[in-house]
Amino acid sequence: MMSSSRYIIFVAILGTLLASIALIVYEAFVVAEVVLNVLREGYLVSPKAGKVLAVGVIEALDVFLIAIVAYIISPGLYVLFVDDTPPMPQWLKIHTISRISRSIC
Repeated sequence: MMSSSRYIIFVAILGTLLASIALIVYEAFVVAEVVLNVLREGYLVSPKAGKVLAVGVIEALDVFLIAIVAYIISPGLYVLFVDDTPPMPQWLKIHTISRISRSIC
């Protein structure tokens, strides 16, 4: 019973993955809207246009970073709670015992 309860974590895995995708797509539309508003208002080269774009970019970066963190958390939860075989570095695997005995002698 307890061993199969780890699959409940799939709800969190899918939730964080969907949240990250939704945030990235939504914020891409927000960035496009900010750029279009600057172009529509005719602020092509002016201090006001620079400020409007800078604020829009900073706000977008904030949301993109949150989306990236959610994306990184999703596979991390899978590896921690669901995957039975955590990845092992190649240098840590022992392929033959004879190679080890030769290096010790």
